[in-house]
Amino acid sequence: MLSFLRAFFMLNGHIKLFVSVIVQAILDALNIFYNNSKKNEQYNEEAINWLIHKDFAYVCDLADLHPDYVLYVYLQLKEYNEHLTYEQTHKILHEKFTRSR
Repeated sequence: MLSFLRAFFMLNGHIKLFVSVIVQAILDALNIFYNNSKKNEQYNEEAINWLIHKDFAYVCDLADLHPDYVLYVYLQLKEYNEHLTYEQTHKILHEKFTRSR
């Protein structure tokens, strides 16, 4: 029983890790950064390109999320990102991607 619980919590941590990767990529793609940096433009461009790369779908699978749903959330937030802070957007993304867990 203990090994089952340990495996369950390790899996949960594994999913949380990849959800966090996706959340950060969406924040970068939305051009919402916690700190101002000269590299933010580069991060923004790389994140947008990653959202259409095959690795994106693979990471979504590791996060137990459907890539189409993640892109849907991204596009919805893209419409309103001028009105949301970094903290608000971060919270919304984590709630959307962890609600059913």
